[in-house]
Amino acid sequence: MNDLFPTLSAVDRVSDVSSDEVLRVLAEADARTVLAYVSIHPEATLEDLATVVVGTEAADDHRVGTPADHSRARIRLHHAILPWLDDCGFLSYSSETGRVSDVDVPDPVRSLLEVEANDDVS
Repeated sequence: MNDLFPTLSAVDRVSDVSSDEVLRVLAEADARTVLAYVSIHPEATLEDLATVVVGTEAADDHRVGTPADHSRARIRLHHAILPWLDDCGFLSYSSETGRVSDVDVPDPVRSLLEVEANDDVS
């Protein structure tokens, strides 16, 4: 927790996103999962992200994700999470193509997500 306040100050210096908005984003598990994934895979699709979100949730709950879980994640990502992250300027999301591009997760946020720029989870 001691590292949080200097990191938020750094976010304020390098981003137009307020510290309060960064905290709201980081408080949302699906948003954290998406930001961590697109930091490493910047050309992700909605389908990729739904799969990652469901897999993360299923692993956390020690269960297998279902097609219904995938459908719910896809809808939530499409209508809420991805447009929100787009509004924050962390990425661009095309609802027409279902693709993410122009990923711009500031280094201080990557640090909070414990993702390094050279990490690769493929």
